[in-house]
Amino acid sequence: MGICRLTSKEYHVSDWSGGKTTEIYLSPPEGQYQIGKFDYRVSSARVDLETTIFSELPGYKRLIMPIEQSLTLEHVYPVDTVERVILQPFESHCFDGGQKTTSYGKCRDFNLIYRPEYFGEMIALMKEQPYFIEPGKTYLFYALTDVLVEIFEKNECISSLQLCGDESILFSEHTFQLLLAAIPKKRTHREPLAIWTTIARMSE
Repeated sequence: MGICRLTSKEYHVSDWSGGKTTEIYLSPPEGQYQIGKFDYRVSSARVDLETTIFSELPGYKRLIMPIEQSLTLEHVYPVDTVERVILQPFESHCFDGGQKTTSYGKCRDFNLIYRPEYFGEMIALMKEQPYFIEPGKTYLFYALTDVLVEIFEKNECISSLQLCGDESILFSEHTFQLLLAAIPKKRTHREPLAIWTTIARMSE
């Protein structure tokens, strides 16, 4: 079983057309963020322009979630059909990476890009409650605030990690079910505690 703590030292920051992006995890680790050279990528980005055209990534799916401010996306389909999607903070939206897409509004967002043979999910953990870690899946817990993460196996705490905001835990290669509990450092905290991302290869 793998439980790996990730900090900003392990992240990779780079510029993109709309601002800066922080790559939190890329699979496989020896891959590259180029079409056909990676399986999935988890990242956070700052959108500093009011209007931004997304890079097209044919052969991949994209999940996006604004975590600061709202975000409007406009997908352009053949025959000039346009779909407009308005996302409030912590709402996620999945779309084809090869789709012509324009974003409107400055924000900070969270992203998962993955090959179609994978299943991807991204949710905001809004309160203290247990989350199951299933065998055969990869999970990434991205802390939005200072939080204590406790990991249980058969009702026994096997690990306890104090995370600062912007730190992550990667769970991979586990062969038995675990239970995760997140406890905010400040008990009065009412905002989401973390972004919980799930990635799994779909069965043939």
